[in-house]
Amino acid sequence: MRLLLCLLLVVLAGCSKPIDSLRGLNEVAVVSISYDPTIYYFHPNDGLDKDRVYAPFSWDAGQLNMHEHMLNEFLMDVMSDAAEMSNIAIVRPLKLLNTSMMQSPKTHLRYEYLLAPYDPIDISDRPFMAGLAKQLNVGAVAHVSITFAVHLDEKMLWEEYNDPYAKTLSSFRMQVKHGHETSQLRTIVTIIAVNQTGDRIYNETRHVDTDSDQVHVSDHDLSFDGGVSPKLLRRGLNDWRNDWRQYL
Repeated sequence: MRLLLCLLLVVLAGCSKPIDSLRGLNEVAVVSISYDPTIYYFHPNDGLDKDRVYAPFSWDAGQLNMHEHMLNEFLMDVMSDAAEMSNIAIVRPLKLLNTSMMQSPKTHLRYEYLLAPYDPIDISDRPFMAGLAKQLNVGAVAHVSITFAVHLDEKMLWEEYNDPYAKTLSSFRMQVKHGHETSQLRTIVTIIAVNQTGDRIYNETRHVDTDSDQVHVSDHDLSFDGGVSPKLLRRGLNDWRNDWRQYL
């Protein structure tokens, strides 16, 4: 009987996931979000290379609005999925505001729980995060980071784009030039949570790769930074969310 009980405990432990550390907490408040609209390179074998930038973010107002909308939609979906699939209450405080313009220099979209006076949220400062969790009366506070990267099949890219006899439209040629027909998008999301005693109870990075030929790209889409269509970014976020739901 004891042996059977031990085997059962081993099986249950093997089925546990890092996210399970958030179960049982009354609420987990998101107090910091870092959303990087710059598109980097990644390699399937070597991972993300932040030293190689495929398309720096231009801070164009139209593109900025698009990214903000996608971010807010994605965050709401992730919170809803956590509650539905795992009974984990991830909440967004009313004072979680866009503080991107307070950065110098501006590098990414930044949302923070707005302190008075303003003080940047640093999830690595665990004693401060513990105090903030107590102040908000939640079980833990969390930081969310979102990054995008592309991988191009450069050999195919060169051969297709430079073939003068290829029967392709100019818009298709531009898509190839920018990697849409021969690339993958990697969507990388990191979530870190610190509880009221200052313990980092959750720290996990998950990524999902999306084949770019899954979206139809128009000439308008190609006007975005690096020709990376917002449809592709949205598809990447949706694919990450589907993987997240299965994980939960």
